[in-house]
Amino acid sequence: MQFDVVKTLTLEFLGDAWKDCYLKFRAVSVKQARGLAGKSEQELLEEGMLLLSKNLIEGKGVSKDKVVPISKDDLENMPMEVINKSIELLAGIGEEDAKKKLKDSTDS
Repeated sequence: MQFDVVKTLTLEFLGDAWKDCYLKFRAVSVKQARGLAGKSEQELLEEGMLLLSKNLIEGKGVSKDKVVPISKDDLENMPMEVINKSIELLAGIGEEDAKKKLKDSTDS
């Protein structure tokens, strides 16, 4: 069974022009998240992009000073910060948890 859970990332952190912009995704299932375990950094990026693309419902962004729709084909042109925040949102990792995880991995 698939559950209807929608996660929304507001993009206002990109600046004032982006205050009404967002990305909406279907939530990632535990089964999908388990598929990321044990992957290399490059594999995680590739698999993460596939999950984002597969689960994108809709989005709005700014291009040439106009608010435009964002499609799954546009995700690869988004800033890496947006991709990281999107993956964190879908994985249920808060920003502080993600920073701690990164710090722990670099301290090892």
